[in-house]
Amino acid sequence: MTLDVERLRAYIREKLPQRAAHIFGCEQTALALAGRWGADLEKARIAALLHDITKYHSPDEQLKLAEKYCIMTNQDDLDSPQILHAYTAAGAARCVLGLDEEIVGAIHWHTTGRAGMSLLEKILYLADMIEPGRDFPGVGPLRRAA
Repeated sequence: MTLDVERLRAYIREKLPQRAAHIFGCEQTALALAGRWGADLEKARIAALLHDITKYHSPDEQLKLAEKYCIMTNQDDLDSPQILHAYTAAGAARCVLGLDEEIVGAIHWHTTGRAGMSLLEKILYLADMIEPGRDFPGVGPLRRAA
């Protein structure tokens, strides 16, 4: 499935105005990293644009989405609802948009990471952490290393 990127950006600006700068910064960072490390640019773009698409749903809404998308949750997920958005955004990418598992996996693991991450998973994880709007001790050296 091919997404209309401009429509997706317009949706983000309208529905997620408080997150748009981060999402677009993550998109540009993911594209730069994908170009540097030889990943698929379009997949990096789509994963970055969708990674926080369910971020501002309430914890109750996150649980409803998890149930809708047949996502297994455990007590750790319930204790850290801010992580659930990664799983529900991945569920939406899979179930609503029909995106391939490489993109879905990158979205799913963008907050926690995992052992044996794919290149695209690493790119989105890192892009989310070092996009230009992030400001925390050590982000500069991390950006240079990436």
